[in-house]
Amino acid sequence: MLYPILKALHVISMVAWFAGLLYLVRLQIYYVEAETKTPSDKKAVQDQLAIMQKRLLFYIAHPAMFATIVFGSILMIKYQVYKQPWLHLKLLFVFGLMGYQIYVGRIRKNLIDGTNKLTSKQLRILNEVCTFFLIVIVFMAYLKVSFH
Repeated sequence: MLYPILKALHVISMVAWFAGLLYLVRLQIYYVEAETKTPSDKKAVQDQLAIMQKRLLFYIAHPAMFATIVFGSILMIKYQVYKQPWLHLKLLFVFGLMGYQIYVGRIRKNLIDGTNKLTSKQLRILNEVCTFFLIVIVFMAYLKVSFH
């Protein structure tokens, strides 16, 4: 009975993690697009978006990442999944996703500091990178492709 509970908690955490990352970059897109507003509107919108980004990153994305890793590690060790080759590729993409999270966290700081150089179009493309990670990680976990 423990296995399905751990797996459910792992999947729930993963969904929250991806939701946080996808929404974070969307907020960054809105932040950049607020540059075209009047100075007073721009400040009000960007101030609100900065607060939303910080809360999303620190209260949703980071804890969800941590929970995903904890539940995934428990599953991996308890059920000796670490011996299966498909998991090694999945973990490579999980580490890539962690790097992605660090990168979008830096973008958040750059937006606040006024040193951002990315356009809204570039951020839209960056947002699709997260979707790519999602597709690969889910397929690796559910198809458990064998590599020989």
